Amino acid sequence: MASPRDWITKGLELARRLGLWTREIDTLAHYYRLGQLSPSMQELLERAIAPAHAIAREHPERALFDTPASQPGELPVGTLPDGKRFNLKLDQLSQGCLCVGTTGSGKTTLLRALALALFIHLNLLRPRGVWLVDHQKPDLEQAVALAKERGFEVAILTPRVPINPLLPPEGVSARAWAVKVVSILSFALQLSEVATLYLRPVLSQLFDRVRLPRWGDLVQAVKTTSGILESVRRPLLLKLEGMASDMEGLDASDRALRIEELEKHFVYFPLYRFPRDHARLIFAWARWASFTRRVEHREQHASPNLVVIEDEIGFAYDAGSGNDFISMLCAVQRSTGIAFIGANQTFDLLPQILANCNTRLIGRIATLPDARTSAEILTLSRDQQEWHVTHPRPGQFIAKLPYGHVLPFTFTADNPPAPNLSEKARTEAEAVLFRHLNVARPGRPPALSPDERIVLTSCHSKPFMFVTERARDCGLTNHRMNRAKTDLLQRGYLIENELDPCRRGAKPKLCEITDEGCRAAGLPLPGWHGRAGGYLHHFGKHLVAVHYQRRGYRTEFERSVGEGHFADVVATLGKEQVAVEVQCGIDHAAENLRKFSRGFGRVEFLCFDAPTKKALERLLGDGIRVNHYTFYANDLNHFQSGNDRSSTPTTWEESA
Repeated sequence: MASPRDWITKGLELARRLGLWTREIDTLAHYYRLGQLSPSMQELLERAIAPAHAIAREHPERALFDTPASQPGELPVGTLPDGKRFNLKLDQLSQGCLCVGTTGSGKTTLLRALALALFIHLNLLRPRGVWLVDHQKPDLEQAVALAKERGFEVAILTPRVPINPLLPPEGVSARAWAVKVVSILSFALQLSEVATLYLRPVLSQLFDRVRLPRWGDLVQAVKTTSGILESVRRPLLLKLEGMASDMEGLDASDRALRIEELEKHFVYFPLYRFPRDHARLIFAWARWASFTRRVEHREQHASPNLVVIEDEIGFAYDAGSGNDFISMLCAVQRSTGIAFIGANQTFDLLPQILANCNTRLIGRIATLPDARTSAEILTLSRDQQEWHVTHPRPGQFIAKLPYGHVLPFTFTADNPPAPNLSEKARTEAEAVLFRHLNVARPGRPPALSPDERIVLTSCHSKPFMFVTERARDCGLTNHRMNRAKTDLLQRGYLIENELDPCRRGAKPKLCEITDEGCRAAGLPLPGWHGRAGGYLHHFGKHLVAVHYQRRGYRTEFERSVGEGHFADVVATLGKEQVAVEVQCGIDHAAENLRKFSRGFGRVEFLCFDAPTKKALERLLGDGIRVNHYTFYANDLNHFQSGNDRSSTPTTWEESA
C-alpha cells in the first residue's frame, strides 16, 4: 500500500497530466515540496487531488498516456479520453498507416470510419480515389453502403469487368512494363523460378511485336516460342488458359479498364469473391501499374492522390511474396502520391512495412511477441505496455503519429451505424465501371450442373446444415459434394462460414447461399439477406429455438415488445417466458437489454466466442445470463438433427 507521501506525489503528477491543476493546488504543492505543510493544509491538498486519483482509477489510460490538447485534421476517426475529437491529417496518411489488433479489437470499425471520412473529404478534391480491399471476407462492404447512403458513387470490381494486365499504363514504355508483368504473373500464378526465367524473353518479344497485347496473344506466344522445355510449357499453358476461361473480362484490349482511370474512382475490391489466382493477379496488377506509372512520371504530390485501404493484409500474400509489393509501395508512397492504410491481426510483416508506416494505430493484442513489438514501435513505458496487454476495450487504440503530438496516446474509434449493402445499391456499384467503359455487361454465366443445383437448393431450403450432413441430405458422395461446393464458391454463389469449435478438432463449416446463387438457381432471396446480423444472426436464433424446443418450450421469432422493438426469440412454457437476444458482437447490447425492461421472467444473451461473452458480461453487469455456444466436433450431427442422446455433452454453456 502506498504511503501518504507517495499518494500525494502521484496525485500532483496526475493533476498536472489531467489538466486539473489549480491555483490552490499550486500553492499547497509549493509548501509540500518545502516540507512546511501543516496537518490542516495536508488535508486540503489531499482533498484537492482526490478527483485526479478517482479519474485514474476509472480511466487508467488517462493517467498513463499524455492526451493531446487538440488534434486538428481533415479526417474525424474517433474520440480522445477527455471527450475531444481525434482527427487525422491527410498528409499523415501519405506516410503510411498501419492498424494492428486481434480479432474483435475494432480494426474493421476503424477502417470503416476512416474510409467514410475519406469519401466525404476527397469527394471535394477529385480526381482523387480511394480503394477498399477485402482479402478474406466482406468486412469493408458496409463502408460502401455508408458511402452510397451519403450519395457518393462507388464502383465494385467484379470478375467480369474487362481488364488487360498486359496493357502498359499511360506514360510507361512497353519494355519497362514487360519487366513488371513478369513479376505480376510470377506472383499470381505462383510460377517456379525456371518458368519465370522462360517467361521473361517471351514477354519481351511479345511487347516488341504487338502494340496492344492481349491475354490470348500471350497464350499463343507461349505455345509457339521455341526453346521452352515441354515440362515447363505444359503447366504454364494450363495456368494461363485456365485463368482466361474462368475470368470473362481478362482477354480485353483497347476496351479494357486502364489503371489511370481506375485511380479516379472510389473502388471496392472484394478479392474474396475471386478465385485465388485471379485475386493475386488483381492484387499485383493494380499495385504495380499504379506504382510504375507514378515512378516513371516522377510525380511529386503534397498529399496522396490515391488511398489504398486493405483489411487483413496477411491474406494478401503467400509465403511472403505479396509482402514485397506492399513494402515497395510503403517505401515510395510519399513520392508517388499513394497512401497505404493496412490492417492485420499480428505484426507478422516485413520490417520494411513496419518502418515505413509512420502512423500507427494499435488495438488489443493477443500474444507476447506482438506485445513486445507494439511496445517497441509505439515507444511504450513498462506501465503503458502492461495496460496495453490487459485493459484495451474493443474499439480502443493507441496512436503514434509521425509529427505533431509524437507521444503515444489512446482514442476510441467512431462506430457509425453500418447498414448492409442492398441488392439495388450493389447492382448500381457493379455497373459503374461498365458504364465508364461504355460497354454492355457480359451475358449470363454458364448453366449450373445438376449437382450444383441440388446443393444450392439445399442451402436455400435448409440453410443451417454442416457440410458433411448436407452431402448426405443431397444424396452426394463427399467427392461430388466438394467438387460442386468448390465451383459454387469460385463463382460467388456460396460463401463458406468457418466456425470456431472452441475445442481441439476440425472447424465446422456452414455454406451460405448468396444473392447471385439465388438468382442463378431461380430461388427467392432468404429472409436474412439485407438485414442486420445476417446469416450468423439467424443461425443463432435457430440454435436457440432448437435448444428450447427440445426442453418442451414453444418458441416465437421476432416478437414485438412494444415501441417498435422486437425480441429475437421468445420461449414460453406455461407462465414462464424467456427472451433471448443473439449478439454477434457487443454493438447495441445495452439498448437490447433496455427493451426487455418488463414482461419477461428471464432475459438471456447468446454469443459465439469467449471474448464477446466476457465483453457482454462486463457491459451488461450482474444478473444477466450470457450463454456461449460451443461447437463440439463429435456433437455436430447430434445438435443439428435433434436426436436426444444423453451420453453426449451439452452444447450450451450457461453462466449465471
